[in-house]
Amino acid sequence: MTIGPKRTLARATGIDIPPRSLVIADAQLIEEFLRLDKMDVLGSYQLTIMVSNHLGAGIRDREHQVRYRQAIADCHIHEAEIREMTELETFLRLDASSRLSACERAGLALALHRRCKLVIDHNRALAKAINEAGIDTRALVICHPREIVLDLIRAQSLSADAAVRMKASWSFLGGDQDVIGSLPPVTS
Repeated sequence: MTIGPKRTLARATGIDIPPRSLVIADAQLIEEFLRLDKMDVLGSYQLTIMVSNHLGAGIRDREHQVRYRQAIADCHIHEAEIREMTELETFLRLDASSRLSACERAGLALALHRRCKLVIDHNRALAKAINEAGIDTRALVICHPREIVLDLIRAQSLSADAAVRMKASWSFLGGDQDVIGSLPPVTS
């Protein structure tokens, strides 16, 4: 049986997360795409995107909530809950020892146990929390949120104009001022 695009696979199987997936635990990344009303662009990413229900619960802006729910309905992103005991155990171990948000803890637990790439701002607090909780992350691949943005720009899914608007408001692009300017021209 041939399964079509990743969105069809998710619907056909009824699973929380299709293969070849990543977990976004950086709420700011999702909020920025919601602000720009570009969840369809995020959904065009080469891997299927999963977020925890903790991320969705943290969205306060009413218009962003509507866009978030629509992105889920359109299968641009997939929302998952911690259901397995191993996921719950990791979530709780991180909770007891860290300053990470519930969204970050849930994302880490989901990515670790579902063997997905994790998108999170890998900072000292994250490294300290993982170390203090005694969690083995050797199998975990962590990428910075800006890598997703740059991949979308390179794939010409995200316009240069939208990238510039992100750069102006997005703190994690700030440390690398030439990150967008150094890319080849992108047609809108």
